[in-house]
Amino acid sequence: MAVLVQKLWQWVVYTLVFVIFGGLGAGVTHLIFALIVGRMLDPVLYAVIFGGTGWIAYRQAEGWLQRSTR
Repeated sequence: MAVLVQKLWQWVVYTLVFVIFGGLGAGVTHLIFALIVGRMLDPVLYAVIFGGTGWIAYRQAEGWLQRSTR
């Protein structure tokens, strides 16, 4: 049961890290592009940035949590 709780906790942390940092990456990019270009760009660009930065943050959190739980 303890392993299940630990895995569930890790899943919640990974999901939050992905969403928060993916959103920050896409939001900051949107603000910078809007200031430079003066208009919104294609939403697909922001979706790709969201996924990329979220994935990078997820992998960093995964490495950090794996080291701290050993």
